Amino acid sequence: MRLVGSHPLWGHYLWNAAPTLSMYLEEHDALVRDKYVLELGAAAGLPSIVAMKLGARAVVATDYPDPDLMQNLSFNLARYGSAKALGYIWGADCAPLKEHAPHGYDLLLLSDLIFNHQAHPALIDTLDRCLHPQGQALVFFSHHRPHMAERDLAFFTLASQRGYICEKLDEWLLTVRTGSTSKPPPSPLLPFLTAYANSSTLYISSRTAPMLVTFFHLTRIAHVP
Repeated sequence: MRLVGSHPLWGHYLWNAAPTLSMYLEEHDALVRDKYVLELGAAAGLPSIVAMKLGARAVVATDYPDPDLMQNLSFNLARYGSAKALGYIWGADCAPLKEHAPHGYDLLLLSDLIFNHQAHPALIDTLDRCLHPQGQALVFFSHHRPHMAERDLAFFTLASQRGYICEKLDEWLLTVRTGSTSKPPPSPLLPFLTAYANSSTLYISSRTAPMLVTFFHLTRIAHVP
């Protein structure tokens, strides 16, 4: 697994939420098995790779259409499976993405994206355009700037206003040294994930303390029974 050496869009980090999201998917593999999965802001693509390993029907991993980011993402995906890497700017036309899931994606993965406050409307526009009417999204994040936690959480206020039910699922504590969590599920993928974390640059805003990773589940209000 390879990371970009350095990049102004933070694509050279293994963000806190990525290994946590990956282990969560393994523990809840029915979310991805035989499903169409789209990851936004994928960076190195760890959750997308895990989704492939868990039997997703199709996986598309996206990030900003920067040549270095996309070349590295394509390299990682090709090494571990058949997921597609596509450049995509949040809020843009989803037609190129929906070529791989004509009826929309069953699951969207957002890992450590909502710290980008000005992009909240564009992220929700992408949910609107790419998500299957009965699809769902997983949003995993850490408060990298704790004094801006309310602005991070404003994403869920906006999503609620735009027709989504936002449910807080859990919080796991990610340790600095190993990339493991306080609640690692018994998993055949755990050695793979831990090895990835140990060999990569783990982005921790405080180098002396663990980071809390929080995750939410989003569904459209209109499709709740």
